[in-house]
Amino acid sequence: MTKLLIIGARKSVPQAVTANVLAESEAEITLFDHSLNVEDVTNEMRERVITGEISDEPLLASAMRDQDVVFMVANDNTQVATVMAQMKSAEVERLILVLPKESDDEATINDAVENSGLNYTILRPDWLPLDVASFTEIQHQIAHVATQIVQDPQNYQTESMEIN
Repeated sequence: MTKLLIIGARKSVPQAVTANVLAESEAEITLFDHSLNVEDVTNEMRERVITGEISDEPLLASAMRDQDVVFMVANDNTQVATVMAQMKSAEVERLILVLPKESDDEATINDAVENSGLNYTILRPDWLPLDVASFTEIQHQIAHVATQIVQDPQNYQTESMEIN
């Protein structure tokens, strides 16, 4: 059974991934975010909550233990670098990274991930134009690809995929 760590779990894209993974796989999910609580769990048998910040490296290291796959939406280069360093320390090799095309650190993050030695998939959504229907469809596509990777971590290895 695959163990998935979702960083930034309260945001809408990670929530879509969580729902899809729960519906379409047997994976166990660890939800990691600064404002989570037990009420955020929808399946007590397969989800656990860790409340904290990415900058709390001991807590992040604890969350990484025994994980197979890490999913996160890139906010900035520092957070991505911290997560990748903790992945390496915990010997977690599989990363699913959502890297919006409009990100200020897009090129820096892309290069860091591609040169990290991790088995990664970069999902590049085009958030613009940002109408509700388009955003919902992009979330669905990201959740679908992430679930395929959770079901078989060999899917989409070392790939960068546009989502639009």
